[in-house]
Amino acid sequence: MAKLILIDHSLTDMGGHYYEYAVRVLQAAAEAGYTPVLATNRLFEEEEAPWEVWPVYEYGFWGKPPDRKKKARRGRSWLSPRVWVRRVLGCLGWCQVRLVFSPVGLIKAYRQYPPEEILQRLHVGAINRWTAVVFFLFLYCWKIAAATFRLLKAVVPCPGYVQKLVPAVKQFGRALFWPAVVALPRGKWIKTWRANNQKAATFGRDTLTLFTRVALGKGDLVLIPTLAEPELMGLVEYFRQDPRSRQAHWHLIFRRHIYQGREPEYGLQDEKLRPLRNALRFFQENLTGQTISFFTDTDQLTAQYNRLGVARFRTLPIPVRRDYYNAPSGRPATAPMNIIYVGDARPEKGYQHLPVVVQDLWLDYVQTRRVHFTLHSYYNCPEGEPAAVVARAQLQGLETEQVRLILEPLDTEGYRDLVLSGDLCLILYDREQYYARSSGIFAEAMVAGIPVVVPAGTWMAMQLSQAMAQYHAGVRQQARVLQTHLGRDLSWQVEVIEFLPPEEKDRPRLEEKKMKPLAKPGKDKESKKEKEEAKDEKEKPGQEQLRRWAEAAIPPAASHLLLSCSEGEPTGSFVEVQVTQVEAAGDLEVSQETHILGGRRDLPLSLLVPRTPSAGRVRLSLQGAFAPSLPTLADLRLEFLQASTDLPRSTVGMVYSTTDQISACVREIIDHRAEYQASARKFAADWAAFHNPHSLLRHLQEAAPAGLSRAA
Repeated sequence: MAKLILIDHSLTDMGGHYYEYAVRVLQAAAEAGYTPVLATNRLFEEEEAPWEVWPVYEYGFWGKPPDRKKKARRGRSWLSPRVWVRRVLGCLGWCQVRLVFSPVGLIKAYRQYPPEEILQRLHVGAINRWTAVVFFLFLYCWKIAAATFRLLKAVVPCPGYVQKLVPAVKQFGRALFWPAVVALPRGKWIKTWRANNQKAATFGRDTLTLFTRVALGKGDLVLIPTLAEPELMGLVEYFRQDPRSRQAHWHLIFRRHIYQGREPEYGLQDEKLRPLRNALRFFQENLTGQTISFFTDTDQLTAQYNRLGVARFRTLPIPVRRDYYNAPSGRPATAPMNIIYVGDARPEKGYQHLPVVVQDLWLDYVQTRRVHFTLHSYYNCPEGEPAAVVARAQLQGLETEQVRLILEPLDTEGYRDLVLSGDLCLILYDREQYYARSSGIFAEAMVAGIPVVVPAGTWMAMQLSQAMAQYHAGVRQQARVLQTHLGRDLSWQVEVIEFLPPEEKDRPRLEEKKMKPLAKPGKDKESKKEKEEAKDEKEKPGQEQLRRWAEAAIPPAASHLLLSCSEGEPTGSFVEVQVTQVEAAGDLEVSQETHILGGRRDLPLSLLVPRTPSAGRVRLSLQGAFAPSLPTLADLRLEFLQASTDLPRSTVGMVYSTTDQISACVREIIDHRAEYQASARKFAADWAAFHNPHSLLRHLQEAAPAGLSRAA
């Protein structure tokens, strides 16, 4: 019987999305008549798995994982130098914080102020007499030392010669000890290079060990669902040593993006990817008769890897279990709506936005028991990332019967129950990280028929584009069209504005301001360095972009505005649309919305906006969303409709363009719960038909004849 061997060298326990991926594929393989085999990291904790498990790999995708049992058994020895260093650093940090926020720290902060003003800022008893004496003695000695140093600098003859000599001696010393300088921690590339080489050699050796124990035969499938350049080089070494590797068909899945940003920005990054391109070419040229197929799990990733021009990559389905589809929730339609967040608590997943969402909905929905939250809140690392730690602490302060936090990882069934318990799934991922990458949670929510809230400009949002375009087309057919403006008939104005990508608009402006030390009253003295920095910042040209805008009168009977167009630019171009509704008399703005549309050239773009009752005119602004250039839009139409005022704005889910729109998107789905849930269940049928383990297995089997191979 042929085997399907799944190699996931990062698996260390029976939990998480990577393990779920392996389980689903292996179960489908067993049902199709294959003998399933799982190869994992050496730290994998086996608990009666229904297939062979070989924990042979030392390194995972992210490096060598920590041995939790070993750490727990040994504990923290008091003789360990690392423990003492941490203790000393912790003590120094504690002392520094205490000093900064002590009266002495306050005096230091205001050291340029007159003594009488410093005393005014200290409360009675804040600093006693002896502390003041010691501090002023120390300050006196410091001033004497500083004055002495300045005096010595003044009396040294030929200061220009000395200033030239010191850098020359320093440069000579660096050249003399160049090998040591390169080997120091500052030479990070040396460590990365060594680590990748060690990882590649170990992966090849461990793969040879695996297939020494598991004999490869004709018709076997080997699937590696996550790998990168070091694993490719390790496979080359293994292929050279094991002729039996030619009998199996190897399937390699690349699930990480290699380009930053979107398609219009790829051209500037091609040269940086030369090492990966060379690695893929080296891999192909050193095959000794093996059959290889390359895959990704999204069309955007496939386009990225195919851009390298070395191998042909194809897109695989995401294996979602069939029992997610049409699973009964067991809750009546009148029950409180359960809003879920699934996955670990980290900023990349948008966990830090949850406290604001809960607080925004607190009065209208949480306290009235219309909704409750179930939020998966375990850390991806023991200490947790700072933003996630702060957000979880805020949520724990809000924790009630209506806000429930799950602080531990879930097993397979617990995870499935959490997903299927949701009426609305929040997927607030970082748009820069997930433009091309897939989301397993999104796929599961889609198959389960659960409405979602996702960020614009991501793979998730583009999966909803077609359903939204079809919904808006249906609204146009059912509603009464009062007036239509074609794009060429509008009086467009053009203005030059500063270009700010959406992630910059989301970031608080206070973070961009540099804190400066307090200056002495009456003086505005800046150091030479500060003046040069201010001059450079002032002279630095900001990136500009063009914005087109036009106005149109709103018919009195109109209830909605429908904007539709098609994109004439290549895939990956996005347009930012700003819809401002203005009072008929005057220029008072009564509402303003920003939306990001685009990404798929094969689909029309559309946007439905309810009319604000007091609005008499609408101002439509268009500009590039992620790049300064404005995409070319064709067949632009602005239509005013007369329809039900309670019409949902979208279907299946909502897409937000800036983070301050998340709460409004959640409110929209809550207020139109029945419509969004019905459309999500309808949408689930197509997703379940494609994104399932058996579909993935069929793609692997069909790829066998078309795989890349090279004669020995």
